[in-house]
Amino acid sequence: MSAVPKQPSTSLTLAFDFGTDSSGFSSCASAGQVRCQSLYPGQKQPYCKTKTSLLYSRKTWTAVAWGWEAYNQYTSLPKTQQKEFCYLTRFKLALASENHSSSA
Repeated sequence: MSAVPKQPSTSLTLAFDFGTDSSGFSSCASAGQVRCQSLYPGQKQPYCKTKTSLLYSRKTWTAVAWGWEAYNQYTSLPKTQQKEFCYLTRFKLALASENHSSSA
């Protein structure tokens, strides 16, 4: 009976920067090359972050778009149609619990 050759171990590290105004992520495989995401949907030029924004349909309460795509879609709607959607932005601090306290 022949032994099955052992496959080399591979690991992947992900880093997320969830910011109030903008968010981004990077990845690094075990080879050591860091890859920073710089292209996001709706973004006009490459940048390491996208807007911390979500766009929800009020009819289905499902996410329609995120990041710059959410901003672009919402702001391009006529004011009369904007009420059919829920646009959330800069919501990071709203995620903290009320009894959260920082230790100095």
